[in-house]
Amino acid sequence: SSGINAECPLRPGMIWINITTTANSPPSTPVADGHDWDYQYISPLNITIALYIMIQNSVIIYDYHKDWRRISCLFFILIGVVDIGSACFEIGRGSISLLCLKDPSMRIHPWIFLVCQKFGVLCYVTSTFCVLVLTVVKTINIMHPFYRQNNRLWKIVLFIFSSILL
Repeated sequence: SSGINAECPLRPGMIWINITTTANSPPSTPVADGHDWDYQYISPLNITIALYIMIQNSVIIYDYHKDWRRISCLFFILIGVVDIGSACFEIGRGSISLLCLKDPSMRIHPWIFLVCQKFGVLCYVTSTFCVLVLTVVKTINIMHPFYRQNNRLWKIVLFIFSSILL
């Protein structure tokens, strides 16, 4: 019978429309579209890279924490912390993807996934902004080596930006 709606066995919860079945042919099964293959092999790679990022940024934080009152050291520490947060969310997302692929009965609520993605994007945007500010600070130091920068002003800019994001 042509056009029967059935639940897709490869993706539970998704409706698969079988339009290729005729009265004389057996029902066909859907073919995996390769999307699951990507998560199966990319997630372990992302988790490995995220662990490496966490180790590297821990070394950066350890190296710069002694002189945290200097604005450039403060930004290196902040970038390291935010990148560790981003890596943690990537480890969580990759682990959830692998678990859900191995057992189709496991599902994550879309709102939980969305909140995790939002925090990951927030970490990424904050890291990019801090790198931009650090680049401006270092450029000013190179162009005008004896110019004294106002650290309070930079901290106010950072506070205002983070307030707008949240």
